[in-house]
Amino acid sequence: MKIVQIPKIYSIKAGDEGEIILGNPYNSNLVILSISFWGDLFGSTGAEIQLFQPSKFSGTYHIYQNFGCLWEIKVDGILKFKGFLENSNKDREKGGNVWTFNLRSVLCAWDVLLANTTFGVTGSGADHIINTTTEYLQYLVDTVKSLSGIQFNGSIPYNAISFSALYEDGILSVTNSTYLAEIQRACQALGFVLFAEPSGVIRMIDALNPPPSIIYTSAAHTYELLNAGFSVNETSIPATVLVNDDILNIGKSYGHLPSAGIGVDDTNFNMTKINNIAFATTVGMKETALPGIAKNIFDISRKASQILTFKTAGLLTAQQILGYQVSWTDSAGRKGTYTIDYFKSDITPREMATEIRGYVK
Repeated sequence: MKIVQIPKIYSIKAGDEGEIILGNPYNSNLVILSISFWGDLFGSTGAEIQLFQPSKFSGTYHIYQNFGCLWEIKVDGILKFKGFLENSNKDREKGGNVWTFNLRSVLCAWDVLLANTTFGVTGSGADHIINTTTEYLQYLVDTVKSLSGIQFNGSIPYNAISFSALYEDGILSVTNSTYLAEIQRACQALGFVLFAEPSGVIRMIDALNPPPSIIYTSAAHTYELLNAGFSVNETSIPATVLVNDDILNIGKSYGHLPSAGIGVDDTNFNMTKINNIAFATTVGMKETALPGIAKNIFDISRKASQILTFKTAGLLTAQQILGYQVSWTDSAGRKGTYTIDYFKSDITPREMATEIRGYVK
């Protein structure tokens, strides 16, 4: 068993309002009831703050409306979350006011309009000449980080697929979309994931070939382990994946019931014996690229359905852990490596713990 000391120094910077809590919150006219922040590789990253304002301070301190811009949560001087306010509410209870603030990740700032432009290979006459998928993603990322002011950390995973192999006639026309949507579409086709760490860092990884660094091992963290478990979600493992392009109106399937000319892959079906199917769509993708996209979804769905979850005392020391790996050995000596796709840290006046989840590598 490990006794973890609850932090005493907090800083909550609420957008343009500035710091609404600074120093020891228990000596403030706003008392922290709870702070939670989480990161999710395939979902949304966010945070929730609950503050109590005793009635004797209700006439001297108010929650103002100018909470725009970035919020920051620091614990003992270390940045734990950076993002934008999503919504807030106030409830009258316990002889005072309970304020709840829900925050969302910085990734929302990349949802910048992208319209009436074309991307294509040399000689296509497109507005932007792009010859490789890596060049395409690099252009979108460089442009949107300049427009949004939210930076990208690390590098774009390498992929050898040419732009002409992915898009019909080697050209992509974007009529009415956003940079975030187009980056995510390209990532889906390549098996990449774009995400934001709670600390405000935007990164991109190859979901099937994540960074090799192992930042957590069960042996190193046994002393602070609260609980652990392994689960398999059979219903989210598709026997077949069908990908349909909305412009070409052509679909290709991969797996137990593949399209003509594509070999049978019964890896998923043999695990569940359920002849189910998952659907996905693309826009303007080349017909020959659809089977590869279906296979990426087929493989990622299987791996992401085999989950290790464990809970440790205290907060994470690493600011970036999503997409990295956990080396795990159980009590029987069986070993496995898992890619971290989710974690959540909770702080209350009585407890501080972090839940970490990873899918099998």
